[in-house]
Amino acid sequence: MHALHRRPYLTVFALVLVVLGLVGPRAFGQQNLDAFLAQIQSDNADARRQASESAADYGAPAVVPLGRLYGGENRPVGRAARLALENIVNHASLPGAEQERAAVVGELAKLLLPAEKYDTRRLALVLLAQAGTDQQVPAIAEVMGQDDARLREMARWALERINTQAANQALLSALAQAQGQFACDLMATLGHNRFTPAVPALLQAAQSNQEPARIAALEALGRLGDARAADALRRAAAQGSPAERVAACHSCLLLASADEERGDQAAALGIYEECLRLATNTSQRIAALTGINRLGDAKSLPVVLNGLGDPDRVFQGVAIAFIDRYAGERAVQVMTDALKAAQPEARAGLLLGLAARGDPKVAPTLMAGLQDPSPVVKAAAATGLGQLGVQEAAGQLLALAETGPQAAKPPALNSYLKLLAAQLQQGKPPELLKAYNHALEIATGDVERNMALDGAAAFGDPSSLPLVEPLTQKEETRPAALAAYVAIGRNLVTRNQKQQAEQILRTAIARGPSRDVLAQAAAGLRDLGIDVDLAHDAGFVTNWWLAGPFPNANKAAWDAQYPPEQGVDLAADMRFGTGTFGWQPYHTTDIEGIVNFLPLFNPNQQVAAYAYAEVTVPAAQDATLRIGSDDGVKCWLNGRLAHANNADRPMRVDEDRADARLQAGRNTILLKILQGGGDWGFCLRLTDRQGRPVGFQQRAVQ
Repeated sequence: MHALHRRPYLTVFALVLVVLGLVGPRAFGQQNLDAFLAQIQSDNADARRQASESAADYGAPAVVPLGRLYGGENRPVGRAARLALENIVNHASLPGAEQERAAVVGELAKLLLPAEKYDTRRLALVLLAQAGTDQQVPAIAEVMGQDDARLREMARWALERINTQAANQALLSALAQAQGQFACDLMATLGHNRFTPAVPALLQAAQSNQEPARIAALEALGRLGDARAADALRRAAAQGSPAERVAACHSCLLLASADEERGDQAAALGIYEECLRLATNTSQRIAALTGINRLGDAKSLPVVLNGLGDPDRVFQGVAIAFIDRYAGERAVQVMTDALKAAQPEARAGLLLGLAARGDPKVAPTLMAGLQDPSPVVKAAAATGLGQLGVQEAAGQLLALAETGPQAAKPPALNSYLKLLAAQLQQGKPPELLKAYNHALEIATGDVERNMALDGAAAFGDPSSLPLVEPLTQKEETRPAALAAYVAIGRNLVTRNQKQQAEQILRTAIARGPSRDVLAQAAAGLRDLGIDVDLAHDAGFVTNWWLAGPFPNANKAAWDAQYPPEQGVDLAADMRFGTGTFGWQPYHTTDIEGIVNFLPLFNPNQQVAAYAYAEVTVPAAQDATLRIGSDDGVKCWLNGRLAHANNADRPMRVDEDRADARLQAGRNTILLKILQGGGDWGFCLRLTDRQGRPVGFQQRAVQ
């Protein structure tokens, strides 16, 4: 039976009058409250909702019974009770409702007693966090001192949000007995609430024998920004564990910022300078250097000079700007003099800073840096010589790239190749080709390999072929390697070595080079009198049947199943709405198999179209579908969805890759390509898992 029907007749009558709006909700006193609570417990969801929405009319007297209903077993009733309590608390929190608020939160505090259920007590803490006052702090603090870890944490959270003197004092009092993670959470709250009376307790916690407690104390002290913490923070930043040093240095920076706000610039500058020396990561060092840049003067130059070891370019830029501002024309001399006493990381930074000035006069200093015993200094000197383009250093850079310490080899070879590139602008002597080939032999990084490949491409000499060919199959070097590979092939054409030239050029096409390289390869083959289908040889499908356009407002086509998805019959018309669609044959002559839909369909904005193809392979085999599309695309292989990407993007060849299995004989491919606005098209290439084109035959378009 409906819960309301179990109430006395007068209660039911009162409820009816309230619902009809004939009397005010408080007119019937306890009977009216009983009727309201009965409606909250109704089996009817609408009745519960209406009661929850009117809960503010019942105020404080409804709080305790609603809280207990929330903690009961009936979850729908519990949800209605919670909504009702939230409405009561929200109403009591309005400006001018202070008396009602005091009554409501007083009742909420009664729900914190241990006799109440866990869910009830937890909800009371949540609502007290919103509306509680100092009067409820003792009751909340008592929960914080009990054994239930979940309620203890909720009580801490509630006091954090009440954030009054009394609430924070309760948190501080609890810290004296707290242990483990809860102690760390209390310290975080005291720091978050900027409760400065906590400083002595936090300083004591910073000496704890537990590292998590020390770190929490250091972080809280930083948030407080109290000068009394300066010595402890400096000590931890210099002598603490790695994690403590990170926390302490961050807190030192916060303390320096607080000193700035207080107008104590001298104290702030001292902390910034110490942080620059003690910082454990680049972001902290940049923050410290920025503070010095803001507050410092020429007296800070030694600190900045000694801090130049950070390789970050932003840091270097700020440091050099500071040095220029306070050293002026003497900046080069000041930095050069500082090299003698600087640590290796700082020497490296000074050398990079000197090179960044672009002054040829620093070349001897950089050359001397190549002889430094520190690998990091050698690497910096090598990098700087490349930036300045000091040709006299070529021999030393090559020697360092060949036999130097591992850390210095890549930057040395990088700078050596920059010098070779500058020489290449003046001509192509045979010794320069040998230098590029040797660079390919000793290169250990892809950046340097690509630089050397660019040089090899400029010559296109067959002597580079054994070095270039393996790199055409490496993803990171393939574009530059194929450019050099094709240049070698075209050179062989001019030498009338036709068979080898054709093999190289055809291999280059099959390995999927860029459009420019494809065009160069095709031109070389035409010079040999060979007509090729570039797109097909690279694995692109070029014979298609197209259908559309179909509507795509708000990307509706993505989920829509238009007629082509229900089965493909190239000879039959398809009906959609009031229109009739047929499959139109289309062969693309683009060297990358790109089909441009814009001139083929009208309308061509906020639409979608389909493309269908058939390919035949002699045997079943693994393959990769390499798809480019503008915009989103779905692909079905032999009727099964093989790939989907609901993207808004320009067309890029091979951007999407989906592994698939081709069956022996005929395979069907169906694409759906969405269009939002702008360009619209697609391409598809079939390769094996290593990126080599699959040998297939296409059904001819008619």
